[in-house]
Amino acid sequence: MNYLSIINKSWEYLKQHRYFWWLGFLAIFSSSGGGISYLNLPLNSFDFPTNTTPINQDQAPILSNIFSKISAAESNFITENSVLFIVLGFLLLILFVSIIYISISANAGLIFAVNSLESRSGNLNFKKSFHAGQRYFWRLFLLNLFLGLMTILILALILLPIFLLFINGSSLASGVAVVFMLAGIIIMVPIFIGISIMKLVSERVIIIENLSVWPAIKKAYQMVKNNFGKTLITFLIESGLSIAISLGTILSALLIAGIFGLIIYFLTLLNTIAAAIVTLIFVLVLLVVLLIIRSGMAAFLSSFWTISYLAIDFFYKKSLSSSSSK
Repeated sequence: MNYLSIINKSWEYLKQHRYFWWLGFLAIFSSSGGGISYLNLPLNSFDFPTNTTPINQDQAPILSNIFSKISAAESNFITENSVLFIVLGFLLLILFVSIIYISISANAGLIFAVNSLESRSGNLNFKKSFHAGQRYFWRLFLLNLFLGLMTILILALILLPIFLLFINGSSLASGVAVVFMLAGIIIMVPIFIGISIMKLVSERVIIIENLSVWPAIKKAYQMVKNNFGKTLITFLIESGLSIAISLGTILSALLIAGIFGLIIYFLTLLNTIAAAIVTLIFVLVLLVVLLIIRSGMAAFLSSFWTISYLAIDFFYKKSLSSSSSK
């Protein structure tokens, strides 16, 4: 497999077809390459003051009365506006479901569009690609649900013994738990890589071969098994590209923000209000630019995987025909 050629072709598709950027934007929440990640900061990583002044005994009843009134006011507010909270919850649920539906459909549309370009079965646009992707929503949703539940089950099986050892309380159990934790991390990495690869390949089997979920998973497994080296290299290259693009974007954003920060500093000395307005505009423009880059990145990496899948599928079918001829 000529991976450099696949990268170049993915980039050419992104340059030639503007609707790829829109599909990439909509597919952000379900696309594999460089998916949105969240930095979870534990509270204990911050240095909160631990030495507090003891409460005077005379102040305790007063504080207790204040907290009781606040609690009662909150309870009354929730009770009086319960219908509003229910409606807001329902609207948020509809919004969440809509985002998932649009994102998965756009991701499927990207795969469908690249396959159409590769097979020369017709040049699509945004509307045709998105509508084509809608046909595969339920199958992709069930695939993601199945693999997600499998991931949770594996995590539970690995973490549960470690948790039980930690709550045992003895130093020996804690030591064993640490060993188990390290072993669990070593075990989880290849398992999660395998699940990620199965997801990427299965999605393309569903869309390109038009199969249902379980037959797609079975074919994806056989493809990965027969072409493990090519599939793993594809995954590693995609991960490397994702990391390189992300790091380049972050470093560029930090550099621009640093230069802009100096400009704002001197502008603040002249006019504080003007500096605040310019800062707000800069932040909004920067967020839009980062979102555009992220959208292009999602489309580019999806195209890379789809073209790679078609090449791997060619070798897979070739090996099957060779085996049958023997």
